[in-house]
Amino acid sequence: GSTKTYLDMHKDGTHYSLRLTTEPTAVYTWNAEHKTLVATVEGVDCFIGTSGTYDTFSCNKLEKIADSFPAHFYGEGGTTTPDTDKPSTDNTDKSSTGTTVADGTKVVIYNPGDKKYATGTEYLYTNSKGSTKTELELTTDKSAALVLTVKVGSNGNISFLTNDGKYLYCNGTDVKLVDKAEANTEFVLEAANGGYYIRCATATYFDKPQYLEVYSGYLTCYSMGTNTALYIFELQNA
Repeated sequence: GSTKTYLDMHKDGTHYSLRLTTEPTAVYTWNAEHKTLVATVEGVDCFIGTSGTYDTFSCNKLEKIADSFPAHFYGEGGTTTPDTDKPSTDNTDKSSTGTTVADGTKVVIYNPGDKKYATGTEYLYTNSKGSTKTELELTTDKSAALVLTVKVGSNGNISFLTNDGKYLYCNGTDVKLVDKAEANTEFVLEAANGGYYIRCATATYFDKPQYLEVYSGYLTCYSMGTNTALYIFELQNA
C-alpha cells in the first residue's frame, strides 16, 4: 500500500518538536481532563498545541498546558454519539452551553472544593508591582452569602442581580458589583462535574476565556487551569 505520513512529537536536541515522518516514535493517548492527545517523549508528557501567545502549533510539555491552547481533535465520519474517553465525532460548537437555571431564581454562589460562598464584600488586591484588582471575599456561612437573582437574556447569557439592584461584573481582571448592566455583567454557564463553570461572556485575556475562580480565599477570575476544582461552582437556592 501507499506510505503513510504521521504527525509525530519528538525531542530534537534540547527542544521538543513536531514533525511529519514515516517512522513515528510517539504513542498518543487520550487525556480526558484536557480533552486532547498526549504522548510521552523521552520521559516527558507532551501535547500538541500553541504555547503561550504564539500562533503556531508545536510540541509542548503537559505541565505548561494551563498557559497554552491544546489542540482539540475531531473524528471524521463515524458515530454521532461521542465516547467520553475518546475524541468526539460531533463537530458542533460546544463553546456556549446556555443555562438550566430559570429566570428569576434566587441563588448563592458556592465552591464545593473550597466549601465557601461568595459575599458582596469587595477586597482590593495589590501585587508586588503595585497593580491592583478587585475581588470578592468568601465565607463558610451560607447566611452571610451574597444573594443573587438570575436574569436570563434573550441571547441565553445570564446576569446576577443583587437585592439592591447591583450586577455581578467581571472584565477579566476585576470581580465586583456595579450599578448598571453591560457586556461584562453577562456570563455563560458551562456544565461541570457537580455544578457549573461560570465563564465571562465577553472578557478574555490573550484571547483566552476568563472564568470565575476561587483563589487564596477570594472570588476572582482567571483562564481555566488544570486544577478545575477552583472553577466549579454550585448555584444553590438562596
